[in-house]
Amino acid sequence: MNIIYIDGSHEASQVDHDINNSRNFLNINGIIICDDYFYGDITDNLENNLPANSINRFLLDKKDKIKIVCVNNSQIFLQKISN
Repeated sequence: MNIIYIDGSHEASQVDHDINNSRNFLNINGIIICDDYFYGDITDNLENNLPANSINRFLLDKKDKIKIVCVNNSQIFLQKISN
């Protein structure tokens, strides 16, 4: 797959499943678009149950395999750069 759009649950645990499953099916150079990146109070802490915190943990874990392409008022675009 070249583009995957994630717009599902706002629960971090479900976002974890969605983003990791998406990455597994995504081609190199493919894009994952995560909606609702700025949902809720993202300044609270990394332990709260928000989509951004799950996405940020994913980015830290995959920092050499994913790069941020764009961030807008509600979405973040991620590119898979390696397996």
